[in-house]
Amino acid sequence: MSLAIELTDALQVPNHPRIVTGDDYVIQSIRLALALHQGSVISDSRKGLPWVTWLDTVPFPSAVASARIRATLRAIPGVASVGNVTITEEPTTRALAITVDEVKTDSGSILRAANRQSAARFNAGGWRVTVVR
Repeated sequence: MSLAIELTDALQVPNHPRIVTGDDYVIQSIRLALALHQGSVISDSRKGLPWVTWLDTVPFPSAVASARIRATLRAIPGVASVGNVTITEEPTTRALAITVDEVKTDSGSILRAANRQSAARFNAGGWRVTVVR
């Protein structure tokens, strides 16, 4: 069984942390995986997603990014399969929205984007990225 310290919506450790397991662990791990920039982990610069590289590429490499995001999410402990990854970009406002429609967990749970009300937000290379979960 995988477990982690619960993080806030801003991916920070709260004042009174608790342990998350099961579906909550998977959801938090997905948020972390999508927010991690490639090169930001000093011990392994290959970890993370190459947001800056992708966002500096014109046109945005949607197919490449979707495939890499799916592979990253499938590698998370507890994830059995990943549904469609939709990436919507708005170049004039430099906004990017990533929606993962469905994640099936090892326990058989199906996590759908419609079931979650909050989203993780971060900036990458001047872009505002919203990960709808």
